[in-house]
Amino acid sequence: MQIEMWGDFTCPWSYLTLRHLRRVLADFPHRDEVEVTMRPFFLDPAQEEVTDMPWVQSLIENEDMQPAEALALRDRIMALGRAEGIRFDLDSMILAPGTAAFRVLVQSHIAAWEAGENTGSDTLVLKFADAIFRTRFEMGSNIADPEVIIGCAQDIGISPQDAVFALSDPATADDVWSQYQLAMHMGIDSVPTLLFDNTFVLQGMQTTTALRHACDTAWKHARSRKEQ
Repeated sequence: MQIEMWGDFTCPWSYLTLRHLRRVLADFPHRDEVEVTMRPFFLDPAQEEVTDMPWVQSLIENEDMQPAEALALRDRIMALGRAEGIRFDLDSMILAPGTAAFRVLVQSHIAAWEAGENTGSDTLVLKFADAIFRTRFEMGSNIADPEVIIGCAQDIGISPQDAVFALSDPATADDVWSQYQLAMHMGIDSVPTLLFDNTFVLQGMQTTTALRHACDTAWKHARSRKEQ
């Protein structure tokens, strides 16, 4: 079974959903036959540099939120994170684009195939994505900084040489943008979006219960098609 997840490294809902998905897959009886592909999406494709303002202020100025509404959203995300063991530090977060990190994500897919670690909940792809989310949302690091990205890659078993190559290779950058443009062509306009076996689509932040049900349904559907 295949699961494709479109997410943005700047999106807290993508982080929460990734954590939920990994938890579900860890308990899924057929996890060794489930391949998860994470694909890039950009909520703000025009952002190329670090935005020098607090996250709450960015919501007020760029999303037309009232101050009370933005603060309520911050508190809600932090509460949801605490329930998952995620210590969101949204007040200290650096608003950096995730474009460069996605270039190494592309490399992590290659590394996962070469290492035979492309199925289940603990693949190089999922671990790298989790590491980038964590370093942005919990540690307050700049995920556009090559040293930060390379450090995340090295921490989960991707060689620093492969990470450096991904960050410098124009073909990898083209691949990232091609995947984003494909998402737009498919009509994906929000993240997270998950596609199960090219059949079932879920959009928005998903709970573990919803993802467990989706995995069970997609697996049964895939088996029934095989038997026909």
